[in-house]
Amino acid sequence: MVKNLHGNWYSAGLKAIIGKLGNELYKKLRNDEQKQLGKCLDNIEDKRDLVMSSQCLTKFRKNYLREMNREKMKKEEKKVKKIGAFTMEQQSMEREEEAQIEISNEQNAIEKQINTHHLEQLKLKNYFDEPMNGLSRGINERNAKKLEKLKNVRQIEEWKKVQGIHKIKQTKSQDKLLSRGDRSAIFKLTNLIDKFFGKNGNSADNDKSDNSPKWTQLYDALVKIKMANDQKRKMPGARVYEMRMYDLVLARNEPSLGPKEKKSGNGILKMGIQLLNKLRNATGGANSNFKMMSPRFVPLLPEAAEEQKNRGNLSPTILALYDLEDNEKKAEKGTTAEAAATSLPQLLRALGVTSQDRDTLLHTLLDVSGSIGHVQKAMELLKALNFFEIENDLTDANNRIVDAFSKMEQSFDDAQRQEMQKDGWTFLRQFQYDQLCTDQYAQLPEGFRHSIDEFSQMPRETREAMLWKRIERISRNIPDEIADKLDRRRMEKNERFPGQRRRKRRQLEPIGGISVLSPIMLRPFMFSPTLTPSVLGPLVLSPNIFSPIILAPSVLSPFVLSPSAPMPLILSPYVLSPYILSPMAMAPVILTPYVLSPNILNPFAMSPLILSPTVLSPDILSPQILGGAILSPTVGSPAILTETFLAASVLSPSVLS
Repeated sequence: MVKNLHGNWYSAGLKAIIGKLGNELYKKLRNDEQKQLGKCLDNIEDKRDLVMSSQCLTKFRKNYLREMNREKMKKEEKKVKKIGAFTMEQQSMEREEEAQIEISNEQNAIEKQINTHHLEQLKLKNYFDEPMNGLSRGINERNAKKLEKLKNVRQIEEWKKVQGIHKIKQTKSQDKLLSRGDRSAIFKLTNLIDKFFGKNGNSADNDKSDNSPKWTQLYDALVKIKMANDQKRKMPGARVYEMRMYDLVLARNEPSLGPKEKKSGNGILKMGIQLLNKLRNATGGANSNFKMMSPRFVPLLPEAAEEQKNRGNLSPTILALYDLEDNEKKAEKGTTAEAAATSLPQLLRALGVTSQDRDTLLHTLLDVSGSIGHVQKAMELLKALNFFEIENDLTDANNRIVDAFSKMEQSFDDAQRQEMQKDGWTFLRQFQYDQLCTDQYAQLPEGFRHSIDEFSQMPRETREAMLWKRIERISRNIPDEIADKLDRRRMEKNERFPGQRRRKRRQLEPIGGISVLSPIMLRPFMFSPTLTPSVLGPLVLSPNIFSPIILAPSVLSPFVLSPSAPMPLILSPYVLSPYILSPMAMAPVILTPYVLSPNILNPFAMSPLILSPTVLSPDILSPQILGGAILSPTVGSPAILTETFLAASVLSPSVLS
């Protein structure tokens, strides 16, 4: 596994270098040639395929060099015609190569002239800067006392401001502190619900004795997961793994999809997520949702992108258990009654309802719905998927690679740093090769060391040309021995497992029966509608397309790691059937109530709720696009760390959500 990790790092580095060189070539081409190169790269299905990518780039580079040589020869021909003493003959391919070498020599001469001219400018600048430095030193000494006086005046003004802020206020009376017997009504209500429905009958008073994690701890863990994912997406190396060569050469910000992937269900979901990101950037973070006659009663958490100025048509937020930004301004102006109409904290703080009561109520709702346990299992599943039993080996190998690169980066000179900032790559020096081999306890063969010595003494243009030669060799898929071995292994595998390529089609259950204890695991299927109720029938690692669920209620039948598209749900209530890590696209929910069925790490695209009430089914880290709710009330189902875009909420009131 560690060997595969090193191989992936090597292939990713090679892919990054080819992408950078291809981007430089792409900028030099004409518009029609750029379109042709983009079309050639876009037709490559596998983003890890470097052979076909190299073929496209080498083909267009050769055409570009031929055109450059022809233009140079035309210029020389014009000069000869003006002189009238020589005549030009037809040039062969050998002459074109000589012209290419001459072009590189001219570029070297021009670069030398630029460097010497730049050094002379620096010398002149230093010469003229010396008297200016002495003059500025005298001015600073003359104005030092004035600056000290100004600093003292500013410090006095800031001290007065701080004194005004921290003035002591005197009041005739003050509310008594709440004792244990004077707990708020919300706290007592949640305590009562915990005793009857909570885990092991534990109440809020016995939280310390309960070993189950609190919601605040899980919420902090979810926030850390989201921040870690966002940071990984922004890392420079993430672009190489996620993007195709088409994206790297064209310098695209978002990864594109291959021709076949665009037509698949997973591709449709990815395109929906890309559309969500584009809308987020285009709107500048503004809310693009629409609400009509969908009030929110006693919401526990604010919406992900709640509009303060325009909340929708007849869709107010009533008695919210959190502070709104505009309410704080109203409270400062003295309009407390108007602020309390939409936010309870302004009015009920004196009665004992605090942010702790709000957290207690939210914890109770999530505990009763079973979301806390599902979130815990989802986080354990993520850990198992990321590392399993090889965490220590992978972490150690990864840290060694990162440390070696960091140490190498510290030894870069100014020219190498500039090349890294401008181009994203650079050539190593001879001592850096030796340092890398010493740190990794590697010994190079003598012939290879001699080649490195010769390579390090070559000019940059020659080394870059040799790099293109290596890319051309990759495009020819050389050496052939490796390709022969791979083909031989593939043929032996097909002969050893002849029936592995065939997939068994999922059989339809008879209409009217009940499926009990029938889990579906590792069985992708398509065009297989579900028409029977299901009890204890989870769907695990089974992606599906064009498989609607009609008249098929489900109890204790979760969806885990099973993407679906398109998959409409019609007249199929869900009870205790959460969706975990199962993205869905084009999956409208029609006349399908959700009860105790949370969505955890489950993106949705083009999946509206129509006449489908939701009870105790929160959405946790489950972004939605082109969805919403129509005539679908919601009770006790808050959206936690869940963003929605282009979502319409029509005649869909929500309570405690």
